[in-house]
Amino acid sequence: MTAEDIGFPFAAQAAQLTRQHTGRKNETVGLITDLTQAQLPAALWLKANRQAWGIENGTHQRLDVSLNDDRCRVR
Repeated sequence: MTAEDIGFPFAAQAAQLTRQHTGRKNETVGLITDLTQAQLPAALWLKANRQAWGIENGTHQRLDVSLNDDRCRVR
C-alpha cells in the first residue's frame, strides 16, 4: 500500500495502535508519520505517542483543578 492509497501523500509510515485501559473498552487508533523507519523506529514512535498523552493529561488535570472545569455543566 502506498502513501497515496491511504490519503496522505507524504506519509512514510503508518501503524495501528490498540490502547488497553483497565475497566474500559479497548481503543484502536491509526498513527501516520512522514519520518522513515530509520528516523523513527517503532519503539521510539510508541514512546513519543505515550509522552504526548502525558503532556495532554497533565495540562488538563491542572486546568480542571484550578478552573473547576468538570464541575461546570454549562457548555
